[in-house]
Amino acid sequence: MSTPVQKEEAVSSGAFNYLSFIQSGVDPRTGSYSCSLSMSDLLSHHLCGPALPLIFSFNSFNALNQGLGCGWSLRMSAYNRTTKKLTLSSGASYQADLAQHEWTPR
Repeated sequence: MSTPVQKEEAVSSGAFNYLSFIQSGVDPRTGSYSCSLSMSDLLSHHLCGPALPLIFSFNSFNALNQGLGCGWSLRMSAYNRTTKKLTLSSGASYQADLAQHEWTPR
């Protein structure tokens, strides 16, 4: 049986004193809420390779559950071979026109 944590026993942290890890806001055009949480950078190649930012994002228009809950996703660059669309971790997306070897912003 667990006992409730008393107020003076609660774990405290100064990590939330620096709010640069979170970006959130409401889009005035749509009224939708979005949020991004920057966790850390993943360092590859025995800590000598490129740093990959680990960012969790919430989009209220995304009803897909990718294992983090509805609307939450891990922001990483990806290419969809079916739709021929490249989506960058910044949120920009490009449509590939492989016949003309061009990328057009979408």
